[in-house]
Amino acid sequence: EKVRYSILRESLEAQLLCFKVDHHEYACEVKCGRAYIMSTLDGTCPQKYEIEISDIRQSSTTNKCFTVKVTDKVLLDKTGGIIQGMSGSPIIQNGKLVGAVTHVFVNDPTRGYGIFIENMLAETENYRAKKQIEFIISKRLILP
Repeated sequence: EKVRYSILRESLEAQLLCFKVDHHEYACEVKCGRAYIMSTLDGTCPQKYEIEISDIRQSSTTNKCFTVKVTDKVLLDKTGGIIQGMSGSPIIQNGKLVGAVTHVFVNDPTRGYGIFIENMLAETENYRAKKQIEFIISKRLILP
């Protein structure tokens, strides 16, 4: 699961380069309403697709922090909603990075879950710290 967050973060960083989005919002600033996901379906640069954010769980520490619903006609016509490979697609609201797509609802591909960006960053930092400690111990730089 921690490796998945690291992969999601790398995906976010690569996709954000195309849109020059470099600020993020905290969970308390995420609101129900219109937002966008950025996803690459054709070509090499992601496109913006409209979604609606709802059911925000401000104190969530999981990867199911809020619900997203695809409302973009182009995306719905192309894919029917959230498809395999869209996990990690950045979610932008009010010009700021708020999170990423994590899951699709099995019974409704137009809906899924998103994770707050701060949850992803926290998990990435925890993962890096753990790997650094394991490296130090493996090199016997300190005794366990």
